[in-house]
Amino acid sequence: MSDFDPATFPLQRRGRTFEDFQVGQRFEHHWGRTLTEADNAIFTTATLAYNPLYFNAEHARAAGHPGVVVNPMLVLCTVVGLSVEDLSEAGGPFLGVDAATFSSLADAPDVIQDVVRMRAASKEEHILLGIDRLDYTKGIPRRLLAVERLLERDPSLRGKVKLLQVAVPSRDKVTAYQDFRRDVEHLAGRINGAHATVDSAPIHYIYRSFSAR
Repeated sequence: MSDFDPATFPLQRRGRTFEDFQVGQRFEHHWGRTLTEADNAIFTTATLAYNPLYFNAEHARAAGHPGVVVNPMLVLCTVVGLSVEDLSEAGGPFLGVDAATFSSLADAPDVIQDVVRMRAASKEEHILLGIDRLDYTKGIPRRLLAVERLLERDPSLRGKVKLLQVAVPSRDKVTAYQDFRRDVEHLAGRINGAHATVDSAPIHYIYRSFSAR
């Protein structure tokens, strides 16, 4: 058996820390040139950030932008001096969620009871679940439109499919986000008005925060 002790392994510091920054400071990046859309697309692909706003100009313009949106992580990494390799090697432990903790929550008796109750109440409906911050980068309107398109193509699915969309409040004091909330709620209402049955509505929209449980 190896006598290697991980605690003695030297850590390699990457990037800059908070103390390295000063107001008005200018940072020169190693490319020595202006970042291009190609840089943006390559970085987005390499970091698996598949948000179409970052590489699809037509989609970005439809969302109200003049063109593709610069991946904010590219801006951050350029400023603090981190590469894609640094993100995967040094930043990995800080990404994602504690899978074991969330799995144990799903096995809690009260959670199981809630699931059984919801399934019984839904009868033969297939429940699609979305839980997101109410943010324009999360694709909530397109999710609603996908349900609408599904029901338009196959009306026999009315009363058999339901999207339970939880929209967690985000930046609700910002005018743009207030407008976005109004657009999403209008869209959910329009779809329900066109495709609801006496017993069921295809969109079950909830605007509030929930605990992890």
